[in-house]
Amino acid sequence: MRYWLFVFVLFISASSCKKDEEPEPEVVEITPAPTAPSYEFKSQNLQGKIEGKEWRFIAGAAKNHSFGDSTKFSINLYTETDSNICRIFPDEDRVLFSIPKKEEIFELNLSFSATEDSHTITLFDVEATNNLIASEGAVQVVKIDSTSGSPTVELKIDARYNEDNFINGTCKVSICN
Repeated sequence: MRYWLFVFVLFISASSCKKDEEPEPEVVEITPAPTAPSYEFKSQNLQGKIEGKEWRFIAGAAKNHSFGDSTKFSINLYTETDSNICRIFPDEDRVLFSIPKKEEIFELNLSFSATEDSHTITLFDVEATNNLIASEGAVQVVKIDSTSGSPTVELKIDARYNEDNFINGTCKVSICN
């Protein structure tokens, strides 16, 4: 009988010891850190390299997009100035692109599926007749001034193809009719 009494007391003692409940771990939501932009506009006159040769912006033209899309500019940037800045295809290295007529930043990317969101800049080398498509960086349309006597578009550009083919800085181009 003592044995059963001992087992009973042991059972009661063991069952009366309540295990402390562990608090549930606190759920912490991790917000991803904001990513740095993939571009950096330098405060300088637009310049860079095309096929490893120095390139510096002198003049440029903004025209209505050549395929009849009046919501975009077709931009041509040159290293020379000419009285006919609205000319087509001068015989020099140049930069070409089209951009919506909106004052905002457009990140460069090459997309064959979402063509409306695809923005690239062509760095053209006249000697080698190479079209180098820069798809890294961004273009900012800072200001569209179509009310003055000589309408202009002010731009900031950071466009990169590789270390021998890039442009970065600011420029202002004439709007051609």
